[in-house]
Amino acid sequence: MKLPSLFLVFLSALIIGFKVLEAAPAQYAFRVSFTDKKGSPALSATPSWLSAKSIARRANFGIALDSTDQLVSPLYIDSVLQLTDGIFHVSSRWLNDCVVLLTDSSKILNLQSKTWIRNIEWVGYFADGLHLKQTQGENPKSERRHTAKVTGSASYYGSSFPAVSLVNGDYLHDLGYTGAGKLIAVLDEGFFEANSDTGFHKMRTSGSLLNTYDFLNPNADIFYSGTHGLNCLSIMAGYLPGIYVGTAPDAQYALYATEDPNFTDALYELDNLIAGMERADSLGADVISASIVYNTFSSPYPSSFTHADLDGHSTNVSHAVNMAVAKGVFYTTSAGNEGTNSWNFLDAPADADSALTVGSVGSTKVASAISSPGPNSSGRVKPDVCLLGENVALFTGNNTIGAYNGTSFAAPQAAGYAACLMQAFPKATPFMIREAIIKSADHYTNPTAKIGYGVPDFKKVFQYLEVQMPKANELLVVTPNPFGNSLQLSIPANTKEAKFALNDVLGRTIPLIITQSNSTNYLLQVPTDLAPGFYFLNTILDGRKSVEKLKHE
Repeated sequence: MKLPSLFLVFLSALIIGFKVLEAAPAQYAFRVSFTDKKGSPALSATPSWLSAKSIARRANFGIALDSTDQLVSPLYIDSVLQLTDGIFHVSSRWLNDCVVLLTDSSKILNLQSKTWIRNIEWVGYFADGLHLKQTQGENPKSERRHTAKVTGSASYYGSSFPAVSLVNGDYLHDLGYTGAGKLIAVLDEGFFEANSDTGFHKMRTSGSLLNTYDFLNPNADIFYSGTHGLNCLSIMAGYLPGIYVGTAPDAQYALYATEDPNFTDALYELDNLIAGMERADSLGADVISASIVYNTFSSPYPSSFTHADLDGHSTNVSHAVNMAVAKGVFYTTSAGNEGTNSWNFLDAPADADSALTVGSVGSTKVASAISSPGPNSSGRVKPDVCLLGENVALFTGNNTIGAYNGTSFAAPQAAGYAACLMQAFPKATPFMIREAIIKSADHYTNPTAKIGYGVPDFKKVFQYLEVQMPKANELLVVTPNPFGNSLQLSIPANTKEAKFALNDVLGRTIPLIITQSNSTNYLLQVPTDLAPGFYFLNTILDGRKSVEKLKHE
């Protein structure tokens, strides 16, 4: 299809205008969107790019694989690169696009007659070029961790105690829920000295730092610069008993740099952020914490968001957040610090329908002046909740602890507690946990534009989920695993209604012959020609759903 005429007019002006700015080897970044995924590997091949943990997370929540899990067509990407002499930067399988870098921006016009291209948008300019290394970050082997003994007192938490006590976060820790076994992906600008700061010694030596990557330039060292990422990470992973304890000290972490420190805000950073979400999904992340949001973009970028754009799903980055949650990932974002300026509104993706959007309050639970108000332009209450965002204790580099203000430092607190709750209630979906957090907040019955539903109480969150959700492995016992031609099921006594379904990785239902020997034991016979591989047993017992991942040999 042909490119829109307005785009061509703008592009011509862009090409002429940048003749003055250009200094070899300058590069221009374009986002190219595709109409379909012709030539993409089939869904059956997803285990080659989705980790076992990622597939298991979907199975746990009963989420079937679909076309958005397929890779962007390598045929299309190769064609774009050949036709433009471009260099690949990032791609999004969820949004079916890629970003390419061109030294000659006029060559993007070579794509205008291609029917498989849906849209093209200019998203970046690099005066000195952007050199990419086609390698992946390392994935260190995990090691066993020891659960911290928690006292629930200021003498244990040190300078983090004001934030912890404001929301009863220590209640989760006292029960032994510290994020163990859950993976948090932190997306930010960089993580200065997190590889050497003494406060992250436990994270490093326990093998809990699983993955790192810089989406702007994979050659870069994410630990060389960027204190904002360091600050946010410390709020969750910091561990110096008696001095500082984060909200999820026993979680695993993946650290992704998506921000360009050389610009205030640039359009291609949205693509970097989306690529970070998808890498987190592929790795099997349970939680994403990202305190980076956008509304206007620095010169020479031609566009900014309007209030109407922030309706919960229309911007590409907010749509991607909703996709992440639909894949079973809990997404926490800061609301933004726009409350005292002319914008005076949320930033994207804080408007996203499915995100837990976090604003800021002080120690007396009064909304901070700078905290961005909502609701989003569709009327959905945002921020969802507020946590401490004034004088928040955090790591500042050089093995020091300081205190900063901002919604950026309220959001990671909630992300850490979400990981603790997912540890405690492994069958609770991100939507269930978000709902429980909101219902526990002190303004739940009278939300406002500034404070949303208010300040949550994680003791109440836990107690609410305890009533609503079964404990781990409480529902049923399935044997054997791996299985052959049949499965044995044992369900709780006094179950009034039981339903079973077996599905393959594509969501197709496998026919079963179900027999019952007594009120608690069932035999499920499967077809004799069932192909080897992974299957998911979906069970509903008195309205409570459970999904078990099984292997057939």
